Amino acid sequence: MKKIITPSALLNLNKRYENTKWAQRDQERVGYLARRMSLLEKEEKELIIKLTDQFCYIDYLEVPQYLKKTFGNFLSNNNQCDKFIIAPLKSPFVSRLTKDSAGRNLTQKIKSSDFCYTTLKNTFIKSEYAKNLHFYFCDTPQAIKQNFKNTCKIAFIDDFIGSGETAVTNINEYLSYFQCEGVNVNASQLSIVVIIAMKEGIDYINSHIKKVNSYCYFSKQKGITGSPELNTKSNVDLMKSIENKVLQNLNRDFSFGYKSSESLVSIMEKSPNNTFPFYWYKGKDGQNGELEPIFRRNIQ
Repeated sequence: MKKIITPSALLNLNKRYENTKWAQRDQERVGYLARRMSLLEKEEKELIIKLTDQFCYIDYLEVPQYLKKTFGNFLSNNNQCDKFIIAPLKSPFVSRLTKDSAGRNLTQKIKSSDFCYTTLKNTFIKSEYAKNLHFYFCDTPQAIKQNFKNTCKIAFIDDFIGSGETAVTNINEYLSYFQCEGVNVNASQLSIVVIIAMKEGIDYINSHIKKVNSYCYFSKQKGITGSPELNTKSNVDLMKSIENKVLQNLNRDFSFGYKSSESLVSIMEKSPNNTFPFYWYKGKDGQNGELEPIFRRNIQ
């Protein structure tokens, strides 16, 4: 098994991906890809090339336009309504408060939904929409309650739907919050607006919360088992072999991506854990050398 990167292999990858935004944004990425591929056999390399060719990379400069277009689709499908509440897709409740040595509550981790919601809010131009429409950007659950009207629609904003489980949990917790606060909200008034969604995640949401609509700019199938070209037992076995070679310490919860989502996604330089771990999980090269992730999850 080859364990070095040949100049020709690196040159071929550079030529193949030189026009991709992900390679242009960080020129080290092709080298990270080549180093991981040097551990693989021919058929395994061919599978990785086919998957990498499909990779959906959204940089931070593209986020506003995709959010705006998806939000516009949401508005078009709710054109009988003139009042809209916009909020981040996250739980209305705070869990596991961390305190300092003086007993004071410390700030919480920022969610991707916070960034996407704030981006839409800060780039929103009211004059681009019909004058009869009313928009209420609500940073908190209390603000939603204060601005809620029986005829309004609520759009929860995020960047990505993977398995759909987190979205379902967040929506159910909001429904619980509304019920406790005496706010008579019907699930049909709620929608999810994201940039990218896995089709399986949308199906999961639809099967667990009736009447909640989901809107996305990009809808994605599973990379291997959702692909007409790649959906073979041989390719599934190849990916298992790849994970065993490159990611020897892989948490099995992330095999083929969280909940076996088989995603090929990176948004704002960060890869969701639903993406194949080959791209984001730190690995070993067989000589105790660390393999840098091609698309990171965290900065460390």
